[in-house]
Amino acid sequence: MPRFKIPDEIQGFGNTLRWCREQRRMTIVTFAKKLGISAQFWSDVEHERKTLTWDRMVLVARILNVDPNQLKVRVGTMSKENREFLEKNPEIVELLRELDRSRCCCRHCLIIR
Repeated sequence: MPRFKIPDEIQGFGNTLRWCREQRRMTIVTFAKKLGISAQFWSDVEHERKTLTWDRMVLVARILNVDPNQLKVRVGTMSKENREFLEKNPEIVELLRELDRSRCCCRHCLIIR
């Protein structure tokens, strides 16, 4: 199975994971079984409601036959629509930064730093 490069036009971590899985013609259920997790958990990962540990991400990369660093650089990336929304609403960015300064540890706040 050849390794492939993830196209730049695939935006966001969840979309990247879904694209890779679909390129390998695997269903969510099949992929989740290979990974040893529930299909619901994997669906939540692809929809960016849940996150993966680095060890789990390396396993995902191995199953999908992609470089784990290609996946790592997409963690925390956001869609063009979200980026444009934040550019038009700087007060939200400032609110997220304030939450970060208050020691908030949610992944959304960590993205903005």
